[in-house]
Amino acid sequence: STVVSRANAAMLQSLESGMTMASTVVSRAPWLMVGVGVLLFKIVGFRVLVSGVGIYGGLYGYERLCWTTRAKERTYKEQMVYFATEKLKVAVSFISSSCSSQVQLQLSSCRDQLSAELNTTQNSLQRQRVALEHKIAQLTRLEGEVQQLLNLASFSQTGFQRFLEELSGLGED
Repeated sequence: STVVSRANAAMLQSLESGMTMASTVVSRAPWLMVGVGVLLFKIVGFRVLVSGVGIYGGLYGYERLCWTTRAKERTYKEQMVYFATEKLKVAVSFISSSCSSQVQLQLSSCRDQLSAELNTTQNSLQRQRVALEHKIAQLTRLEGEVQQLLNLASFSQTGFQRFLEELSGLGED
């Protein structure tokens, strides 16, 4: 427990000293910059420092001179093109997803209609098949009856022919 409290105390003390040092550096920042500037001046010399400042000033001046109304318009147009492109991408994404969902709904509706039509057609064909099977059964039964009647007619005709032959044979004698 004492070891932990000593470690906490040491940690708090180091944190406190770091905060003090940071506040010292921040409050002395302008003096620090002056000191760095003087040190830089002594290290590189007057000519190098002045030429560096001159180059920076020249570039700044060139930028200010080139920033004309035409350059502002060109930059504004580029920004508008970028903005419009981003908005169009969002709109296209939204429209395509909307169209996709609408197409899915239409396809689903069409599939349901076709399925209902298929079921109706299947039921109708089933009823027609049953009716045709019934008619085929009737026709088969009638065909059998017709065949019996034809056989009976043939038998009767043969019998009638014999009768006529016997009758004609009796009349000759």
